[in-house]
Amino acid sequence: MKKWIFLGVFFLVVIFFAAVGALLAYFGPYYIYSKALTQGFDHEYLKISKPAPQLLFPSRFVRRDADGDVFQGQDNLWQNFHIGNFVVPMPLRHPYFIMIPNISSNLLEKKDLGIGVTFAEPYTRNEYVSYISGDVLSLELEAGKQKLFNIPYFKKYILEKDALVLWKDLFTLDITGGLKLYSGNFDWKLVREETEKFWATPLPEWVYKLYLLEKRGEFFKGEVLSIDYRDKNNIGIAKVKSSRPRMLQEVFYLPNGKDVYSIEFRTYPWDAVARGIRKKYLENIEFKKTDPDASHSIYNTYMRLPYSSKIDQEGLTYLYSAWSHQPNSKDFLRAMIRFLEKGKDHQYQTAPLYEYAYRKFGSNFSTREDTVKEDSESRLKRKITEELEKQISDEEKKKLPDADGNFQSEDAKMNYYLKKAKEKGVNSDNDGESLNVE
Repeated sequence: MKKWIFLGVFFLVVIFFAAVGALLAYFGPYYIYSKALTQGFDHEYLKISKPAPQLLFPSRFVRRDADGDVFQGQDNLWQNFHIGNFVVPMPLRHPYFIMIPNISSNLLEKKDLGIGVTFAEPYTRNEYVSYISGDVLSLELEAGKQKLFNIPYFKKYILEKDALVLWKDLFTLDITGGLKLYSGNFDWKLVREETEKFWATPLPEWVYKLYLLEKRGEFFKGEVLSIDYRDKNNIGIAKVKSSRPRMLQEVFYLPNGKDVYSIEFRTYPWDAVARGIRKKYLENIEFKKTDPDASHSIYNTYMRLPYSSKIDQEGLTYLYSAWSHQPNSKDFLRAMIRFLEKGKDHQYQTAPLYEYAYRKFGSNFSTREDTVKEDSESRLKRKITEELEKQISDEEKKKLPDADGNFQSEDAKMNYYLKKAKEKGVNSDNDGESLNVE
């Protein structure tokens, strides 16, 4: 009798623990998933901090795009330019705004120089839109260090994802999967219903969602308010906290293989023109790797412009585009500054060029006494160059006839006429500034 009682108790205990195990196996994954998303999770196989709600389900923030296209019928005022790593639409001779170079001020500390543009109202100089190239990020499809993602069954599922699918999911996929997450207050009906929903999706997909959540935490830096995505050209958008009141601060992300190129974009959202510029950029911006050789063709096109255009915004745009592919070139920078100085009312456009030139080369390359700025070494070099040029000029004058047509020597007379003979028939179309592109 005791034997049968023992066996009965034994089987009841086994059944009990089997039932408990089955319940844990059934409800446990939903509980762990909910906890990871609401409180974070710290385990040998998965370590994840409490995520910001914005990273769980992408919030489609309201974009205050203009009704219609405010630039409709103005295609002749816009032209695509290759500036840095991007092809962007740029206004030429547009009456609504002026273009001001935007160069990162921390150029000595930043590995990749930030190059961009500010569009401002022509008279008040109030900013409409400003952008500058940001960091180059890496997005590789790899399991990483988390043990959960390296379990062969889950790892295979993750690594089989298409790169473009991963890229889109990074900005659009709802990590909650539509579940009502368990918050700690036990509700049997809620837990039962949501667990059923949980198991309606394959377990590897939930692990993939956790993988994406970790990627979002690594990818988006700073305080992200919301994330968005443009299917048309695969541009990811992150709305971030702005340091300037009433300004919309965003980061645009453009993928290129395993690299992601970013643009920091700032818009004054209450103005139709500003919203129109933002819309035009989102529709037309493209990635194109910077190419030092591109400077040649861009500069040659610039040289064919009329002189009046060379010293205006149109000329600045061409030179700025050419310089962006050779940012260490003194020639392009000097040419931009000196051509602009020949025009009128360009102090706002030359100011960032002055600052960059001085920080980079020790001189702002200005030809004006009231604006020239240079360190002691650059000043010494300039004085030496000016003195040499003066000596050469004095020597040349000795070879020229005086007011009565007399030469200082027969050799000077002979050299003068030989030089004039060589120059005969040679036409010059020099605007007073030239640039050697090597």
